[in-house]
Amino acid sequence: MSIYARYQDTDEEIEREESNYSLINILAVLAKWFIRIGIVISIILGIYFLVKLQIVNLLLFIVCLLISYFFGYFFMFCLDKLNSR
Repeated sequence: MSIYARYQDTDEEIEREESNYSLINILAVLAKWFIRIGIVISIILGIYFLVKLQIVNLLLFIVCLLISYFFGYFFMFCLDKLNSR
């Protein structure tokens, strides 16, 4: 095997890794935008509940946000523990 053939294989491997890396970058950007949109919607709903004086609905909304946050955290914790075995 010549030195050139080794470098050619290496270049192909690098291109494959870059294509996977770009897919991960795209997913990371989408995740960031979903988080930002979610924060904006939460703030708008919170202001709406305050303006309409629906305090019970505001408290229920905050409790649901906390429950969903901790459910996601617990779910990722379980996935991490199962994956590390």
